[in-house]
Amino acid sequence: MTSMRLTAPFGPGPRTERFARHCFDSTTLRPPRSPVSDIRMQLFTFLRRPTCQQPADQRLVRESLWPKQREPRRPWFAALSLLLCLAGCSVPESSGERDFVDLVPDGEPGPAQGPRSGQGPDAQPHSARTPIEARSVQGKPLRVRILGDSGPCLLLLGAIHGDEPGSHELVRDFETWLRAHPIETRGLRLVICSPLNPDGLEAGTRLNARGIDLNRNFPSKNFQASARRGQAPLSEPESRYLAKLLETYKPALVITVHQPRRSVNWDGPAEGLARAMARLNGYRPEATVGYSTPGSLGSWVGIDQQIPILTLELPRKPGPKGSFFEENRRALILAMASLRTMPPPATRSDRTSTTPHISQ
Repeated sequence: MTSMRLTAPFGPGPRTERFARHCFDSTTLRPPRSPVSDIRMQLFTFLRRPTCQQPADQRLVRESLWPKQREPRRPWFAALSLLLCLAGCSVPESSGERDFVDLVPDGEPGPAQGPRSGQGPDAQPHSARTPIEARSVQGKPLRVRILGDSGPCLLLLGAIHGDEPGSHELVRDFETWLRAHPIETRGLRLVICSPLNPDGLEAGTRLNARGIDLNRNFPSKNFQASARRGQAPLSEPESRYLAKLLETYKPALVITVHQPRRSVNWDGPAEGLARAMARLNGYRPEATVGYSTPGSLGSWVGIDQQIPILTLELPRKPGPKGSFFEENRRALILAMASLRTMPPPATRSDRTSTTPHISQ
């Protein structure tokens, strides 16, 4: 090994050798490991990297407006990290995901479940933070998944028609991507329900197991009773479940995925967002599908209640990008970003007057 000469604050002798052993390890030629040196190295590494990761929508906007601007450094965060290291504290990471909770009709016992984090005997059931669950006509579970903990709510729905499997595929892939990128849901709550018609999805039919078109079974002002739409609105467990989701989570935006028109249709105050999403996914923006839709979700939520709702109509098969997810990922991220500029749902004065109470 090549000898190394050290300049010590004193002449040659035993003190110089002790100084060399103190500064460098004889085998690795690295500073000796100690708690103080570990903390210094962690702080040095932290200050050399960007402050924090940004969501994709904010990052794309920032890079397009200021492509050469660097992330600002935050010395106060470094000092806070030092205090946490010295105190031996650690901050647990959270993906923002919550577990399932069962919602069963009165008189039917649900599965026994123990207490969960943040839920005690005084917690209110079925609050805006509590996922709910029900069952279809054939007993298949209707599950909702919640990503994010606070902020405006986006309700994302798939497979309300069983013969439109691409809608469930897109919602499933987008949910998987969000679980791998939890920072994208920062500052909002995403409520996901797909498939909403599991019986029809398994059978490959548009209708549910009782032969009812669920997207014509909602209590809109233009509802018309028939054998296909139901003799009364909300006559089906699946449509009642969706009405319960709307009552519980009070979404600021609803996106329901369908096939096969390859368009972005809007009801209520959502035209601007629909056209912006259509520019990103290359679909056709349209205010109407060209035929009447009595009892539809868009009529009830968008027209009657004036809640922005988008019907994302996929094509039969994916385009050149190879998947519905790749075609619509940027458009869905844009929809999530738009929630951060929307007024809170409580300011919508006409919501409570048009949303009927759905009993459990």
